[in-house]
Amino acid sequence: MLFPATMFPQAWRWVLWLNPMSAPVLGYQSILLQGAWPAWTVWVVTLGWIFVLLAALTVVVSRSRDQLVDWL
Repeated sequence: MLFPATMFPQAWRWVLWLNPMSAPVLGYQSILLQGAWPAWTVWVVTLGWIFVLLAALTVVVSRSRDQLVDWL
């Protein structure tokens, strides 16, 4: 994201949260460009994506455990 989220129309701003990297990027923008801590929603969305991706990775690894050894 090269622009602030406020440039996105309010009605479509929820689409930003579908991208797993938008929350961390918004957090970095807040810290580096504004000198302020990120909003709590940025933290919640980032942690939510971490847990979703961790769960998906756990499922994928558990299903392919036998083949994973052969691939490596």
